[in-house]
Amino acid sequence: MVKGMSMTLLDRARSKAGWQPARLQSFFLTRGILLIVLQFTVINLGWKLAEDGLVFTEISWSLLLHASAPTRFHGVLFSLTTSMILASILMRYSTPVVMAFAGLVLLAPELYLPLLTYPDVTRSVPSWIAALTIPGHWPDAFILYTPVPWLGMTLCGLILERLFLESRKRFEAMLIPVGLSALELFVLGIAIASLLDRPASLIEAFHLRRYPPHLLLLVYATGVNCLLLALLQRYNFGILDAVLITFGQSALMCYVTRLFIFLFAIRLSGQEPALTHGISLAVLCLAAMYPLSMAYSVLIKPRFRPALLRGERALRAATREILARD
Repeated sequence: MVKGMSMTLLDRARSKAGWQPARLQSFFLTRGILLIVLQFTVINLGWKLAEDGLVFTEISWSLLLHASAPTRFHGVLFSLTTSMILASILMRYSTPVVMAFAGLVLLAPELYLPLLTYPDVTRSVPSWIAALTIPGHWPDAFILYTPVPWLGMTLCGLILERLFLESRKRFEAMLIPVGLSALELFVLGIAIASLLDRPASLIEAFHLRRYPPHLLLLVYATGVNCLLLALLQRYNFGILDAVLITFGQSALMCYVTRLFIFLFAIRLSGQEPALTHGISLAVLCLAAMYPLSMAYSVLIKPRFRPALLRGERALRAATREILARD
């Protein structure tokens, strides 16, 4: 959803700078292709090393072609960037059209996935088609994240940001009601599903499909995100705001770095960590990456450089100034 919101902000800023729609769409296409290349090279390399049980001193680009793991791993970057490219085409349409398309994409997996039978589908559907809609193991690919239904969430973010730009007060006023309504819809959906499926336990009732995410899981995430966004809009969280802004300015670098740190730690331990150890490792990764994110922002984002050096208050002021100017 954040992807769609950021696309709308970028569209507004570049339009004010004189960019034509074709130029902006070309920008999204070029950026998307570069990120997909990153997915199929650097990110794939990390997962191949983890799956093949190799140590990181044995890194070789030939592994991309000769590793025993699947040739392609379709992860988060592939899904998000493909959704970005498709959303850049749809963002020129009116809000009702975008809303209708978002609803169709979000509902689609609930209609076609129950009709599929594994592993038959992996033999009958080419992986390049499955890459858009059907997660699973294919002979030449491991598809975990697909643009459907994430394209629908991107379009929802696009619609939300349009509402924000039309009227900030109305946008902020609707965040809490929308968030609470989404959580109520989630609970209602779980209750109805429990009556139909008769789960063995309450925990089993909340066990929802993750790849691709179940529609109820997306509803739950939307509700939580709206409530968190309402809190961030209404209150000043001090240093937490500065931390979020810093990580937001280096999100791609953090994603790639965190992946390799995590995989390297798994390799050192010889096994995947337990849940508690995994959470501790994630917290340590974030703490280790914060100085890197600060340095990245200072070096790569020159307009944030003075604010980062002056501290959190100046950083917030600079961010507001940039948003107001864009």
